[in-house]
Parts: sequence; structure tokens; C-alpha cells
Amino acid sequence: MHHSAHKHGKAVLMITHDPEEVRKYADRNIHLVRNQDSPWRCFNVHEADQEVSHG
Repeated sequence: MHHSAHKHGKAVLMITHDPEEVRKYADRNIHLVRNQDSPWRCFNVHEADQEVSHG
């Protein structure tokens, strides 16, 4: 699937509770982060072994 997505310029969206399992296949990982009793609003983006945090 990874090869096919790159070949055809497509993206694959996968939702999982175990990001380590898909890390070796993904070019970019986006993680939803929520503090207790707060809305879903913060993202951690992992791309090409670099981490960027957005608040």
C-alpha cells in the first residue's frame, strides 16, 4: 500500500491506538493529544524523524 500510494500520489489515512506499529510504513504521523477535561485541539506531527508540536 505504501508503494502504491507514492506511485499514484495518494494519501492513506489510518487511525490506530498503536503508532509504533505503523511508524515504519508512514511518511508522516499526526497524533491527536488531549489533556484531561479539555477538547481535542493539540497535534504532534512526526515527519521524516523530525518532531513538530502545534498547540
